[in-house]
Amino acid sequence: MVIPRVLLADDDEAVRSMLQVALERDGFEVVAVEGVEYALSCIAKENVDVLLTDLRMPHAGDGFTVVGAVRNTHPRAVAIPSWTRLCPPSAYRLTQSL
Repeated sequence: MVIPRVLLADDDEAVRSMLQVALERDGFEVVAVEGVEYALSCIAKENVDVLLTDLRMPHAGDGFTVVGAVRNTHPRAVAIPSWTRLCPPSAYRLTQSL
């Protein structure tokens, strides 16, 4: 059985950590990165089956840039953009309930 590889790109460490824990618990291989530059590097170097990206990230580019790159480089990958703004206590509580 092939384990799907998820690229998780989110600048919010609490959200990124919570989603990584949940996805790994469900059997996904997760590569978690903190921004657009790291996501683009990962897309260029590694196989990606699923992209889960925050649309609003600081610095150059945004989630739309990441979605475009994954669609060009890995056309069979599923791209799931999100706009999650949980405060750390809310993210922690959500992690504990999973």
